[in-house]
This record gives sequence, structure tokens and C-alpha cells, in this order.
Amino acid sequence: MIISNSWNFVFIHLHKCAGTSVEVALSKILNYNDILIGSTPEGEKQQEFFKRTIGLNKHSTAREVQKFLGAEHWEHMFSFAFVRHPLHRLYSLYNYSLKLAAPHVKSEHIGKPGILSTLPSHAPMTFNSVKAAISSKNFNEFVLNDFTWKDPGAMSQSSSLSNDKGLMIKKFYKVERMEESWNHVLARFPGAGPLERLNTSLDRAAGNDPKTLLGEEAKRKVQDAYARDFSTFEYQF
Repeated sequence: MIISNSWNFVFIHLHKCAGTSVEVALSKILNYNDILIGSTPEGEKQQEFFKRTIGLNKHSTAREVQKFLGAEHWEHMFSFAFVRHPLHRLYSLYNYSLKLAAPHVKSEHIGKPGILSTLPSHAPMTFNSVKAAISSKNFNEFVLNDFTWKDPGAMSQSSSLSNDKGLMIKKFYKVERMEESWNHVLARFPGAGPLERLNTSLDRAAGNDPKTLLGEEAKRKVQDAYARDFSTFEYQF
């Protein structure tokens, strides 16, 4: 999450939407009076400080940032975020969670009964998405796992960017059109760095189409959970 007083913008960092790459690139133009939480070495070090002092974190919602800034200040700033196809974003969370678990759990144990009782009680093994990933045999089971929907990374994008009146940010860009989108960002913020692929997880199997990995129940679950995302950001399931 970035609050830039020097450039008059707010960037809302959604889970698994290239936020780390965007923030690292934008960090090149930030000044002493700007706030960056997470993503860069300095931003990561300051996470606890900002959480304690101003109540904001790496993935603070638009509502939370507006509350901190005040409605008038928020309205005068250019607020934006990157969004992603809801199903592909959830699949990325699944693969990222497996990646986090890899140093702690052997692949042959994933999805076995009782696996959660063997986990160490520290991050990242306490993350709900990690619990869901390692207690599921595949992506279909991950979608149907209750732990998945308790994880902040699985919450809808619209819930992070909206209030009761609708979308709060001035502009959303799509990860699927990253080159075009980033050119727009660079036109507004010249001097920002090039985008690098950071904090990524590999899309695996099914020709990178996670829909083919789901049964009918899981498909309905995704459609219901992200109905507002599909309509707000104009994605097709």
C-alpha cells in the first residue's frame, strides 16, 4: 500500500495482483513524506510500525485508507489498484500457498488426513490459505476448503475497493493488460521503474486454465463468492 503525498496518489495493494512489482517500481519516485508499507526491504521493516501507529498494513482496504486520510483528502488524491480475473487470482493464491508450505511439508504428505495436526505453529504455516492448500489434494478441494475463505487473500477484490455506495478508487487496471496498463501509470508518474516479476507463483497444469481443474460445485462456489468482482471488473467466468 502506498500513500504518496508528493505525487498525490494512493495505491491499494490487492493480494496476488502484481502489487509487489508495482510498489517496487513506484518506490523509485517516492520521497520522505510518502508511505510505503511492504514490498521493498524498508517497507517490509516498517510494517509493524505503521500497523501500530496508524492502523494500516500492506493490504489495507480503500475504506481503511480513506478513514485514515479523511474523506476530503481521499477524494482529492488519485487512488488506483490492479485487479485480476477472480479465478486466476484464487489459483495463484493456491500455488503461492503451496510454495510457502514447501520447506515445511513433503509433497507426498499434502492432502493426507491429519496433516494439519503436524504443522509448526508459526508463519506461514498458520496462514489459512496454507492450511487449506496442504489439506487439499488439488485445486478443486482448495476451493471447497473452509480455510480458504477465511484467508484475507481470498476475499473479493471489490470488497477491498468499495463501500456501500460502490467503487471507491478512481481507476483500476487489469493484470491481464499489464503492459498497456503500466504505460498509463508511467505517463502519470514518469520516473517510476520498470516492472519486474516479484513474489510470483507458478501457474501449473491445465494449460494455465484453472477452470478445467474444477468440478461443478467448486465452479458455483467461485461464481458466488466473486459475483461482484465478475460484474464490477467485467470478467467472464
